[in-house]
Amino acid sequence: MSLQDPAFSRKVSYSTAVSTARSNFANARVKDVPSPWLYLAGLSVTLAGLFSVNFGLDDPNTALVMYSLAICGYVTSYLMRMRNMPARLLNVPLLVCFGAVLAVGIATNEFPGFLSMGGSAPAQNLQALFAWLAILHTFTMTNNSAVLFACV
Repeated sequence: MSLQDPAFSRKVSYSTAVSTARSNFANARVKDVPSPWLYLAGLSVTLAGLFSVNFGLDDPNTALVMYSLAICGYVTSYLMRMRNMPARLLNVPLLVCFGAVLAVGIATNEFPGFLSMGGSAPAQNLQALFAWLAILHTFTMTNNSAVLFACV
């Protein structure tokens, strides 16, 4: 085959097109656009769950702190996803703060008042633990499935 042969140029152009298409496909990233409606639905379910946790308590300040942090968590994770910021920027500081508060609680055998929700019963402390874990999760939602999981 010579360079002037049309069959040779078709083979070269076909293989060039295939390799170009493969490299474009490999380099293409599907942009994960967060849905504001999904975030609003997840926020409403999370707030409803926090309301049920705080319903029988006499401390409205704890409830207000929980609602405010849940709203801030949803807004933060939505904005981070809109700006394509990696979640590890926020995950590590949150885990360090949570670990420090947990270590202080274990060392002194008393958790801060806003964490234990004012109750000394083990059931109330477990209830508070799950509520605070749900609030921490709102800050670390990196995709739509994590927002759906927050509703569970």
